[in-house]
Amino acid sequence: MPRKENEQMIDIISPKRYLNAPGALAETGALVSPLAKRALLVGSKTALAVAGDALRASLGAAGVAHETHEYNGFPTREAAQVTALRAKKCGAEALIAAGGGRIMDTVKTAGAYSGLSVVAVPTIAATCAPWAPVAILYTVEGAFSEAVPHKQSPVLVVADSDVLAKAPARYLRSGIADTFAKWYEVSPSLKHSDDIYLRLSVKYGELAREILESKGASVAAAPTACSRSDFADVLDAIFLLAGLCGSIKSIDETQGIAHPLYNAFSLLPELRPRLHGEKVAFGLVAQGILEGQSEGETAHRLALFTALQIPLTLAGLGLTDGVDAKLALVCAAVKKMVPVYKALDTPYTEADLLAAIKKASLLAEDYQKTRLQKAG
Repeated sequence: MPRKENEQMIDIISPKRYLNAPGALAETGALVSPLAKRALLVGSKTALAVAGDALRASLGAAGVAHETHEYNGFPTREAAQVTALRAKKCGAEALIAAGGGRIMDTVKTAGAYSGLSVVAVPTIAATCAPWAPVAILYTVEGAFSEAVPHKQSPVLVVADSDVLAKAPARYLRSGIADTFAKWYEVSPSLKHSDDIYLRLSVKYGELAREILESKGASVAAAPTACSRSDFADVLDAIFLLAGLCGSIKSIDETQGIAHPLYNAFSLLPELRPRLHGEKVAFGLVAQGILEGQSEGETAHRLALFTALQIPLTLAGLGLTDGVDAKLALVCAAVKKMVPVYKALDTPYTEADLLAAIKKASLLAEDYQKTRLQKAG
């Protein structure tokens, strides 16, 4: 397909440096010092307990003055504005985000408000948020509000594999599940386009999928006992490859269904305790059914996510009462976010999506029963 004249310019946005290594926290100060002589370290209570002392010691040794700000809520515009103001008051020249996706998106948005560079120090490997040039914002209660694109990614990502290996394994399993979306949500776009940027994005997603199909479940089962190289590969799939996939945005890329479904699920308070990747995994099964995939492919996805101990039924996710009315609300929200799903040859309806969601849950239940019977 020839490139159109006067076609929209493509921006490829990524960090200037990405470090994935054991003991990387100790290098943070030396890496930050060329960027800033004073920084604001922002983290959740848990992240600061895990990494705060090492980060502060590293910054101090490198001559980087710093203050610490603890934040434990959802990423909101208000929280980002407070963080940006705090940075301005303390004279910070950079922001350091320590934690998971909520902290990353709060601090990235604060960076956009303040004009300060952001350094991302993930303490869990649950999403590609440390890399992504976008922030997912919520209400104070945790309902999805908006996805805000940023003009830059964090300038530096410091992934300390020692810290990440010791995090609760559920986060790693969720991060692996979420990363599969970089293949399953992006690759259907090739049906309608051979745009080079799209093909490159899909290739990153394909490599991530290959790594995670080969090593994901075994690494997630024993993150502190597996080989360092295997663990590093899985981290690279979650942060580097998923990040690159999201950094390259083709105008021909079709939006998938799984992430919009995750966003819509956040409207239901009982589903909010479930992690991002857990809900995305369910969405990938439902998306495949909506696309009319084969029973074999559905079984493959169920097997992938079951091996990661991801709950794949509505009840397992936490939806047990008022199911029809709540799913109607969810489907209406997804349809509003994705009016046309270009991976389909014909338009889909809210009823189509509802049927796919219910079928996904039923097939997952049947799959689990079959596994139990074979095991018995």
